[in-house]
Amino acid sequence: MTQEYTINPKRVMDREVAARIFGIPVEVSEGTFDDRYFAPDPISGKPRSYPIPRFSSDLTATWRVIERFRDWGSFVRLEAVPGGEWECVFHFRDRWVHGTDPVPSMAVCKAALAAFTGGEQ
Repeated sequence: MTQEYTINPKRVMDREVAARIFGIPVEVSEGTFDDRYFAPDPISGKPRSYPIPRFSSDLTATWRVIERFRDWGSFVRLEAVPGGEWECVFHFRDRWVHGTDPVPSMAVCKAALAAFTGGEQ
């Protein structure tokens, strides 16, 4: 009997943000429901497994993306626009990149990935 796993598109977005924006090497294991990464434990220093933050759905994690861009000296704007959408704009490396989505955290993730892929999301 084979077990099928469905991939949540938001988790794919989370993996991309973790890898591209934060440089986190992501390990995807078959049979797990949450992506993990390994980093030293702050107390023992031994490698420990941590879940990838939910950048696309948790505003606390999303705010880390915004702060990362601000640390890089980027202009950041997030606002509600007509039609029920949210728009996130970054000025990054002499370019303006935009991301829009009905969910504010997704708009931020789309703009962040656009900054690293060279397109608009």
